[in-house]
Amino acid sequence: MFELASGWSDLGTWEAVSDYQKTDNADTDGNVWLGDVIGIDTANCYVHAEQRLISLLGVDDLIIVDTDDAILIANKSRSKMSKK
Repeated sequence: MFELASGWSDLGTWEAVSDYQKTDNADTDGNVWLGDVIGIDTANCYVHAEQRLISLLGVDDLIIVDTDDAILIANKSRSKMSKK
């Protein structure tokens, strides 16, 4: 047996996923875009676009997840209400 020193993060909310992705994928405004996304005057947003182009203009602190059967749009402060 040996001790393993590793980090742990519970990715149970979209905000946690956003924070995790931010380490490697954030732009200078703190946005994380996955998929086809255009953001203008936008900060600290996480967008996961699987199905279509997502455009953002002048918004902050949003989580947007587009899948084949639903679209989630939430303020990051409320993302714990919608589990991943």
